[in-house]
Amino acid sequence: MSTFVLVHGAYLGAWCFGPLASVLNKLGHTAITCDLPIQEPQSGALRYAEVALQAIESAFIADQSLQNSELIFVGHSMSGMVIPAMHERMPANQLVFLTAALPKPGQCFMERARGVESDVFLTTGQINPYNDIECAKKYWFHDCPEDVADWAAPLMRQQLSSRILTEKCVFDHFPDIKMTSIVGMKERLLNPQWSIRLSRELFSADPIELPCGHCPQVTHPEQLATVLDSLALKN
Repeated sequence: MSTFVLVHGAYLGAWCFGPLASVLNKLGHTAITCDLPIQEPQSGALRYAEVALQAIESAFIADQSLQNSELIFVGHSMSGMVIPAMHERMPANQLVFLTAALPKPGQCFMERARGVESDVFLTTGQINPYNDIECAKKYWFHDCPEDVADWAAPLMRQQLSSRILTEKCVFDHFPDIKMTSIVGMKERLLNPQWSIRLSRELFSADPIELPCGHCPQVTHPEQLATVLDSLALKN
């Protein structure tokens, strides 16, 4: 089966993948997670990638059989910009962009957002869910049972660096591997129509559309696990 490296987005942590990882494990896969150093003011894609790759290497040391499995990087939200940097140092078999900031080789995300991709965000101004439970519930966890939102919202972490959105994507061209975009059609942060359009443009394929918001790994883990399982090699 496959090894999924689950890389979280802004304000989140490894905790957000707990429900998804549990389902993936039951399906026979391995899930690797880590806490990115989002509280380091100068951290960007390369620093985040370094931490994620350390988690992979630790998992490989603990279980050497994982080195022979299909390696799939799943980048959520901001980490759509992280998994390309990971792939540059440790090539994966697949890249999955989960309700993600989709990268363009050699380009800066925010420059694109201020230009021809000005429809990328559904919100205006800065939205910070750290220490703001109602904000977290409204934009990140609005599409799940109240008890799930009550669990998740207080766990949001402080995001001190925005560097990843202002630096150029490390790819100078996309690798010749399978790349898939998963779009949340009930998003309140990223415009799903932007995500669909960019997915088709970048990957020459329709994205997978889910009836969920920005964090399906929290709000719809079983449904997301089924999608990821369908992408994996069966061996």
